[in-house]
Amino acid sequence: MLDIFITKKRFTWFTLIFLVIVGLFVMVNIPKESMPEIQIPIIGVTTAYPGASSLDVEELVTNPIEKQLLRGLQDVKDISSNSNEGISSITIEFEASVDIDQALREVNDEVDKVKNDLPSDALDPTAQEFSFDDQPVFVVSISSQEAFTQLSDTAESVEDIFLDINGVSRVEIAGIPDRQMTIIVDKKNLSAHNLNISDLARTIGQTDVSFPLGSIVQDGVEYNVSVDNTVGSIEDLENIIVTSSSSGSPVYVRDIARIEDGLAPYTSWSRLSTNGSQPQQAITFSIFKQVGFDITKVTKDAREAVVDLQSDFSEMEFITLIDSGNDVASDITSLTNSALLTILLVVIVLSLGLGVRESIIAGISVPLSFLLSFIGLYLSGNTINFISLFALILAIGLLVDASVVIIEGITLARSKGLSPDEAIRATLKEFAAPVIAGTLTTLVVFIPLATLSGVTGQFIKSIPMTIIFVLLGSLIVALIFVPLLSTIRLPKTKESKLSQWLDRIDSKRDATIEKLNIWYANKLETLLSTKKYGKRLISGLIALFVISITLVGAGLVKSEFFPADEFDQLTITAELPQGSQLIDMSEALIPVEEFLQKYDSVKSFVSRIRPASADVTVILKDTSVGDQSIADFRAFFASNTSRADFIVTPPASGPSAGAPFSLDITGADYDTVTTIAEDIKDLVEGLEGTTDVQSSSASTALGIILDLDVKKVKDVGLDVATVSSMVRSSLYGSEVATLSRNGEDVDVVLVSALNENYTQSDTTNHVSLDVLRALPLQTPQGEIPLGVLMQEEIRGTNPSIKHTDGDRVVTISSYLEDGVILTDVITEFSSQVETIEGVDQVEWSFGGDAEASAESGKELMIALLVGIFLVFGVLIFQFNSVRNTFFIISVVPLGLIGVIFGLFVFGQTLSFTAMLGFVALVGIVVNNSIILIDVITGLQKEGTRSHKENVIQGSASRLRPILLTTLTTVTGMVPLLFTSPVWRPLALAIISGLLFAVVLTLFLIPLLFYKWGRKE
Repeated sequence: MLDIFITKKRFTWFTLIFLVIVGLFVMVNIPKESMPEIQIPIIGVTTAYPGASSLDVEELVTNPIEKQLLRGLQDVKDISSNSNEGISSITIEFEASVDIDQALREVNDEVDKVKNDLPSDALDPTAQEFSFDDQPVFVVSISSQEAFTQLSDTAESVEDIFLDINGVSRVEIAGIPDRQMTIIVDKKNLSAHNLNISDLARTIGQTDVSFPLGSIVQDGVEYNVSVDNTVGSIEDLENIIVTSSSSGSPVYVRDIARIEDGLAPYTSWSRLSTNGSQPQQAITFSIFKQVGFDITKVTKDAREAVVDLQSDFSEMEFITLIDSGNDVASDITSLTNSALLTILLVVIVLSLGLGVRESIIAGISVPLSFLLSFIGLYLSGNTINFISLFALILAIGLLVDASVVIIEGITLARSKGLSPDEAIRATLKEFAAPVIAGTLTTLVVFIPLATLSGVTGQFIKSIPMTIIFVLLGSLIVALIFVPLLSTIRLPKTKESKLSQWLDRIDSKRDATIEKLNIWYANKLETLLSTKKYGKRLISGLIALFVISITLVGAGLVKSEFFPADEFDQLTITAELPQGSQLIDMSEALIPVEEFLQKYDSVKSFVSRIRPASADVTVILKDTSVGDQSIADFRAFFASNTSRADFIVTPPASGPSAGAPFSLDITGADYDTVTTIAEDIKDLVEGLEGTTDVQSSSASTALGIILDLDVKKVKDVGLDVATVSSMVRSSLYGSEVATLSRNGEDVDVVLVSALNENYTQSDTTNHVSLDVLRALPLQTPQGEIPLGVLMQEEIRGTNPSIKHTDGDRVVTISSYLEDGVILTDVITEFSSQVETIEGVDQVEWSFGGDAEASAESGKELMIALLVGIFLVFGVLIFQFNSVRNTFFIISVVPLGLIGVIFGLFVFGQTLSFTAMLGFVALVGIVVNNSIILIDVITGLQKEGTRSHKENVIQGSASRLRPILLTTLTTVTGMVPLLFTSPVWRPLALAIISGLLFAVVLTLFLIPLLFYKWGRKE
């Protein structure tokens, strides 16, 4: 079949040019992302219950929905929930095979079944698919020395400009509240007219009405009939009649309340500082990208918009905090440079061992293979991202192997006097099958890696997918286009000094290789002729294998999930006890902001402040100062006397997120669980290397529990629900209408002025408990104070209540100091936890990185076994020999020796990426052995030499291509050692394993074949 490409060269040239053009087009237009798309069947159900405590949210919202979901859904992996003040969040993760759209419909159906059982004040639950990609791609903050109102006025126009960018799905704004109209009612006026605030809310709500009534037919014409009594202005609100006075005259809203037209109460503030400047109040815009759009194009347009905005609003400062598109462009540039360097190094290595002309052809095969792989990636719906770019560089050292074998074969055939076409045919006849087998053994190992589940599997999926397409492309290039390129010969004349110089280099190289072949053949002769040398080799390998396993077992080579990466951005989170005010959190952050202003390595920072929590995004000047900055910040907070708790976290490396150490604690009695959880928290805080330890059961929220006397409530003609509604409307307020102002919907909120000295609408509930007790309630028997119907208790409650599969759970989490390995912390914890009194009354399990690492490691081991099985299949098909297959596979477990010793010598951990490197190594190390065995068996079939001569001559004849393919693969991996620390162990595992494997290939395989390969 390949002969057609030899005889019809013009068609082959046309095919090559066509594929190059298509590949270039695809390369430019293929979508580019910062990270690979992660698709996990996860659905979140969110229900807002404004003003409710976490306990009320759990009991009244989370529990009913959660129980229905557990009862009604199928194929659920796990359900977890968080009940916080005012909001319930439930997360359902389905099995990987579940159709997410169908699952979303089923979740909505189950939620609808309990919707009527939820509190009337709770908003309708919303269910939506959780997307790992739903992250802002561009974040910019604006601040000004001028009044903040000027920023507020600018925000809407800035938002519109960003929304007009092609590919933007939405823009989120932080630091400015929504417009709101507030009706503040005087409680004395309510009492004077025998009104409850609930009655007033109902009256206003029933007045703001608009809905269709039907239609009538008059004189043959049909008319739609509707009521349109919407409230359209402040005057409309003020003129709503709420009751009548004793004299019968109407009482309007304006008679008992005042209306404020302004902003909703601030729930957050944002402050920005750049280059050590004083923090200014700021507004932050987060831009989200639509699925399928090129991130570099979207953020490029956003950058240009910021430049224009800065020009239009020169009195304001625009600071870009996140620019994922620019990061992707930088990654592409950096990795492209690494790729070019790798190609250059590979060409140099090949020129030293093969020849300049041949090395140039091999070098050309790299971009050709890449272009073909881009076509495959594009057609399969993949994108170009950091992981796939890394995989492309990883593949450079792999894809030239096939081309090297073909080029070397053609060169050798030409040296025997064959014509170009004859040399190509002879080479393809001899080497096409082993080249295909060698490529397939590498390729099939990556197939199981593309099936790994979970976040980690989705995260690294771009690596196997990219390498599979690159290897397929390299096989096409090696078998079809490399022979075509080999027919191009540079004109050689006696006058050409360059040609003469190249000929001299070729002669010296060939002489050197010939000497190396003789040396190798002599060493092999000695090994095969002397039994003790063979025994020593095998015994030594077994000893090294045992030592390597011992290095891991003894902890000399440590294990971790993903190594820490370099970073130039970090986050500081702060927490105050629940119930704290916005001003409290703001004041607690002032010392932190002053510290950051003076810290030399800080480029800028943005503080996002909420009543009881805050986060500060810190942009550093360089990645080199990341680790030191973390240490300095933590030291500062350790000496800080603030009552706020601070946590400093770098960006997550790999797919992990959150604290690396995480422990879930459950038990039959929740009080016992929380008590023991505090003891466990103390233990974790005392472990070496832990920092920022937290417990989800921290009782920091203050709550006033009202115990209504049911009998007294009924005696005054009310019920508990009615009284609760009255009190809630007075304390929290209620939304009673919506106005349209300048095309914007504005909520109308009714609140009671419990605080008679309030200065703004968000301070109307700043009162003492005595005022709450005196709250007047209108009953059929007259007005009474709330206090006569209740007893109250002030107590601490959990600000957040977690569930796993319906059961309460307490989570202890901790970050780790720089250089600390999670497995060491877990080992130390496990050795001490049993000393805690009562720990046998609870159950605990590791989450976080430990859980992810265990799950991923298990799947990776399965992928390794499946990969080896597939390699077996390819080899048995190629050789039709189980014995020869075992000879070749024997280098796989022994290749682990090189991997572990490489990690040990260079101080790297046995991370997930290192294990990924070993799995990849399985398919790589057998390639040289395949061609070696193929040549030896070919000589054996000729029957003209002794068995030993066949082994020695066959091995010596393949010395050069074996060394070249090994050196090119290793050379291709070298630049990866200087990229991200996360991926360094992968490259090191392949390099060290491959270098050790070449010794096995050159000496162990011939020895095994000599001893047991005489007959099949």
